[in-house]
Amino acid sequence: MTKTQKAPKASTSTRTQTKTVDNDVELALRLRGAIDNVQTAIMMVDRDFVVTYVNATTREMLTKNADHFRKVWPNFDPEKIMGMCIDTFHKNPAHQRNLLSDPKRLPHRAEITVGPLRFSLVVGASYDRAGNYVGNVLEWADVTELRELNANFRGQIDAIRKSQAVIEFTVDGKITDANENFLNTMGYSMDEIRGQHHSLFCDAAFRQSPDYKLFWEALGRGEYKSDQYKRVAKGGREIWIQASYNPIIGPDGKPFKVVKYASEVTAQVKAQEQLQLTVSQTQEAVNAAQANDLTKRIPLDGKSGELLSLCQGVNGVLDSMTGIIGKIIDSSTTISEAAREIAMGNTDLSQRTEEQASSLEETAASLEELTSTVRQNAENAQQANKLATTASEVAVKGGNVVSEVVRTMDDITQASRKISEIIGVIDEIAFQTNILALNAAVEAARAG
Repeated sequence: MTKTQKAPKASTSTRTQTKTVDNDVELALRLRGAIDNVQTAIMMVDRDFVVTYVNATTREMLTKNADHFRKVWPNFDPEKIMGMCIDTFHKNPAHQRNLLSDPKRLPHRAEITVGPLRFSLVVGASYDRAGNYVGNVLEWADVTELRELNANFRGQIDAIRKSQAVIEFTVDGKITDANENFLNTMGYSMDEIRGQHHSLFCDAAFRQSPDYKLFWEALGRGEYKSDQYKRVAKGGREIWIQASYNPIIGPDGKPFKVVKYASEVTAQVKAQEQLQLTVSQTQEAVNAAQANDLTKRIPLDGKSGELLSLCQGVNGVLDSMTGIIGKIIDSSTTISEAAREIAMGNTDLSQRTEEQASSLEETAASLEELTSTVRQNAENAQQANKLATTASEVAVKGGNVVSEVVRTMDDITQASRKISEIIGVIDEIAFQTNILALNAAVEAARAG
């Protein structure tokens, strides 16, 4: 080459290709850096199912669960995962190879179980620059806890569906599904209510009210509703339910359906109404009794069980009170009659006592008069006795001069003795009379 000759320059296309390769390398490095640091476990395999790449999240997941993997694959070593054929993880590798042989079948979703662990797996196709199918990208996710939660939730929902009436609606109230409990409670078949509006179960007044419109507008906004509701079953039968209306929120944050859980409480509501009525009726009967009206009773119609026993007991108490008060009234009448008779007896006794007192006064006066007479006679007798004694003395001194006088004086002496005896008898009679008068006065005092 002479000095006047120049070296050939690189063509524009070569420089462009070099720049493109550099850009591709830079992009690949960026992508790898991004994949290395994402929280998703990423693994890449070639068409022979040999592992060509795992990111940090995959290594961490495999290392964390290495003991569980070894129980299934004893030779498993997370540090030697690169260059390992994933046929090792499959009981039937031919099935997996056939499934992944055609990229049109991808992406493929599967779930694998490793001991107690559950992994979600998404397999996609990997292409080179020319668009050739060169391998697969595997996304791993440990869904063990999620599946346990789902199983728990599903168990709870199944238990609720077995014990409660469940029905589902669109957000505007159209029926989409219902379980057997709900259908049995309302008396319909699924074919009869599918596509119908919830208002089918409401009476005309509530169905046409502003409150009903607001009810569904609130559910459409995602507001939860729970209460006791009066509803209408097939044939117009009125029932009561304890229910909750639960808007289900979708990924966009908006409700996409409403699920209602309900239990029939018609019997409980009727019992509560009957209890309130019984309390009111009992209060009326008690108030009447306080107002001295014992004729009020609690009606027993429509009552049963403990309420019936309670009402019968209250009525029995009122009956007993009526009987007792009746007996008291009868006894009061008898006592009043007896008191009247006693009063009359007292009046009669008082009259008789007065008469007896008058008689006693007369007797006492007579006794006083008799006593005075007896006393006078006694005095006369004593004087006569003195005279007789004097005469006797005179006669003795006279030497019995006059015999006739002596005989006379003897007669007088005998008469005096008889008079003394008579006076003693009269004194005894007076004493006995005083005793009788005293006894009569005592008896009169006792009777009065």
